[in-house]
Amino acid sequence: MNLSDELQRKLIDIAVKSVPREMCGLLIYSAKTDEIVFKEVPNIHPKPMEFFRIDARVIAAVSIAGDSVLAYVHSHPHTSSSPSADDVADMNLHGKPFIIVSARDRQVSVWYPTTVPLVGRQYVHGKQDCYTIVQDYYQRELGISLPNFERADKWWENAEGESLYVENFRAAGFVPVEPSDLRRNDVLLCYWGATQHVNHALIYLGSDGSLKSEETTPCLGAQLYLHHPYGALSVRCLLGKSRLESCAYVLRHRSLL
Repeated sequence: MNLSDELQRKLIDIAVKSVPREMCGLLIYSAKTDEIVFKEVPNIHPKPMEFFRIDARVIAAVSIAGDSVLAYVHSHPHTSSSPSADDVADMNLHGKPFIIVSARDRQVSVWYPTTVPLVGRQYVHGKQDCYTIVQDYYQRELGISLPNFERADKWWENAEGESLYVENFRAAGFVPVEPSDLRRNDVLLCYWGATQHVNHALIYLGSDGSLKSEETTPCLGAQLYLHHPYGALSVRCLLGKSRLESCAYVLRHRSLL
């Protein structure tokens, strides 16, 4: 995607004037005028100095008008124009390029969606977390699509709140099975860290830590699992006694029964 010098100067000017907030907008193809235009829109994120969010109604209005969103634009007030982990997760989620403007460096960069690996991905709650890796594993390795569920960060600390995994696994197509019948691709729901609820998911790999959807380094062990711990990279681990004891459910997708 080539951005004209004039457009880059315009984006930098808006970004600098928006400091300390992140500015945001849409790069739009107008079908009526056959032109590519930038539309600045309000940043509605509750923490606009660190993140950006565009109202979904604004994006919908573009489609209703018969136009197309080519890219999402936002600025970094005090850092480079490289994408953050949150940016990468959002970009891959929406499947559109991100144009990032560094107000500090007065630089504009264009970034494109990529396939985030199952092993070694960064943690972004609600976008690349312990449930997202289950979704991605099932889609890439098994061709099974799982529904998404809205989830606030650290929902598991609220004793009065909904126990999201326990109350939703059946809607996602899973049924409980006996732990003694543990098989590859089963999902183990467990207690992880300080929590009021079952709050973490592991994907059982058995004795074969390889993945068909990506190349990985060898991982040896009789009982291996893949998971994405909070605030860390996704990883394959050995399923030890203490982890088994923390598991509340062993689940199998109905299509694998």
